[in-house]
Amino acid sequence: MKRLIIALSIIALLGVIFPGLPTFAQPVRTPHENPDTATGLLDRAGLLLSYSQIINLATESQYRNAQDILDELEHVDMPDDIRYIINQYSNLYQRLLTTLDNLEALLDEASGLLARNLIGEAKHLLDTARADIRDASTLSEDIEVATNSLSDKLGVFAISATSQLTQAHTRLEESLERLSDLIDKLNSLNQSLTEQYVQKTRLIPTELSLSINPASAYVGDKITASGRLSSDGNPLTRRRITITLECKTMANTNNNVMVAATTNTTTTTRFDGTYVTSITLPYEYVDKMTLTAVYQPAGNDANIYLGSESPPVTITTMFYQTMLEVSSPERIYRGLPFTVSGTVTDNHDNASRNIKVLLDDTSLAEEVVSGPFSFEITLPEKTPLGTGKLTVAVSPQRRYSGASVQRSVTISVLSIYTDIRTPSIVLLPGDIQISGMVYSELGPVVAAPVSLYFKKSSTTVRTSADGSFSSVIKLHLLPQEAPLLDNPFYVSSSPADSSSDFSPIGTHEIEITVEPPKTWATTTNVKRQVFTINPLSTALILAILVALWLVIRRRSWMRTYTEKEIPPAEVVAVPAATPLPAPVPKLTGIKGQVLSAYRSVLATVEKISGVIMSPDITLREFLKTAQLPSPTATDRFAELTTITESTLYSAYSPQQDTAARAAELATNIKEELRSGTT
Repeated sequence: MKRLIIALSIIALLGVIFPGLPTFAQPVRTPHENPDTATGLLDRAGLLLSYSQIINLATESQYRNAQDILDELEHVDMPDDIRYIINQYSNLYQRLLTTLDNLEALLDEASGLLARNLIGEAKHLLDTARADIRDASTLSEDIEVATNSLSDKLGVFAISATSQLTQAHTRLEESLERLSDLIDKLNSLNQSLTEQYVQKTRLIPTELSLSINPASAYVGDKITASGRLSSDGNPLTRRRITITLECKTMANTNNNVMVAATTNTTTTTRFDGTYVTSITLPYEYVDKMTLTAVYQPAGNDANIYLGSESPPVTITTMFYQTMLEVSSPERIYRGLPFTVSGTVTDNHDNASRNIKVLLDDTSLAEEVVSGPFSFEITLPEKTPLGTGKLTVAVSPQRRYSGASVQRSVTISVLSIYTDIRTPSIVLLPGDIQISGMVYSELGPVVAAPVSLYFKKSSTTVRTSADGSFSSVIKLHLLPQEAPLLDNPFYVSSSPADSSSDFSPIGTHEIEITVEPPKTWATTTNVKRQVFTINPLSTALILAILVALWLVIRRRSWMRTYTEKEIPPAEVVAVPAATPLPAPVPKLTGIKGQVLSAYRSVLATVEKISGVIMSPDITLREFLKTAQLPSPTATDRFAELTTITESTLYSAYSPQQDTAARAAELATNIKEELRSGTT
């Protein structure tokens, strides 16, 4: 009874002091699957089908798509022994794709030149294409041989190969046949173009010249191009001449990619075979441009004359170079303004220019400026966070070239920091004084709403000019109707119906949430713990404990007094009985016969193997440790060990033939070991 009262008192006390104690009864760890059991296997059929798809795309002249699949195969996880073979196999495909792509480009260009009777360059292209055809044929044969080796490594020819793997290998072989057909077609096309070349060598050659005036000019200006078309010195009149103006521009300054821009102008030769035409230089801001005149026979001339191309002529181009200097921050905060400034100049008269500011593909600002400029820009609220490209670009304007500056910027939100001060211990009834500072990387945060939550009550205050705030939470013994907080910057609060607390000792959580006044920062949440002591409840609990102690103590005194009044009875000591030793069980019958057979062999086995069977070694462990010189004796001893284990530990009773077999094995083992040792 005494122990029950004490236990109930302790439970009641813990329930009052720590009402939230059951919430801690959670699993220490979240159970999860053992990652060591997760294994990955190579998809052998899928690997062969990938190479089949690469060949199919190549036969359709989709070399870029085929190359993409080949690049993806480099990231496939596979064993090291297969990785080496796959790398060699993929290298053959890489060389084949490059050869076929170059071969088709050569044949297309040669076909176009022959169609225009321009055979001068066509012969070289056809000879190069013939060499590529030989390389493609060799690579195709190497791939067929490597395919058989790879398939054998992947187990295609094994008896256990799945139907899916066999079908994938069959599809790969069919794709290789189509590849051979493609190479044959390209070879036939090359032979056909070569025959066309031989036929066109019988046509009459022509000569075409070209000259320009002036030799240098500004972009946008006009120049004069002139020349003469003749055959064996005789003028060719009323023939169409095409003048191509080509300039190479840098498409991507980071990767140094050159792009050729061309402009074509047509004219007709006069009675003496000469021609004169005016050409306007395009607004391409490069130092040089190249002009070439081309005569392409048409109509009856296609069966009489060869085409001709003039030697290229270079013209020096001039323009006003634009210089752009830009100053911009490396980090931009969403919702906060930032400044982009700089200067636009040129080597002429610093004319007014149109300037744009872009973030990736989004236009942020645009204005016509002359000389220095400055933009104050605020990012849109939905601008994604992360890294972006800030570009300041000056548009080209007639003789004035364009210019741009691109920089990498980090887009983020401004972080809010808090310094919260709360007391550690609070006596009830009493007040909890809460104060602190709210600031950011740029300084104090002014007029930021600070929400305070205590149990079910909440209120909001705002920070002052220096970023500080202060408030009071009033804790009562009984529910109050007054607001929870009192502060000169008080905004609003919910009723304080849960601000009272009856627990003698407890821990309570105060949550402080700071929301920025704009969209340029994230919400900050801070939690603080306060330890409260209620003297009235504590005194009540102590009084209950003292009363319980007095009751228990009084009962203990009464029991002791009663025991003193009643004389104890004489107790006769009884000598303790000495326990008899437990009988050692002995095996009899068939089990005893089996065990005796095993013991008769054990001494011989220990002597020959040199291994002693200690008490902590099982029969099977001894069988694995003892090494006998005779394989036959080893097999028989293993069978005898199995019979002995089954006899000793099986729930079924052995038969007489089991004992006979054990005796026979014991006799054979001893004879075998004696004959082997003599």
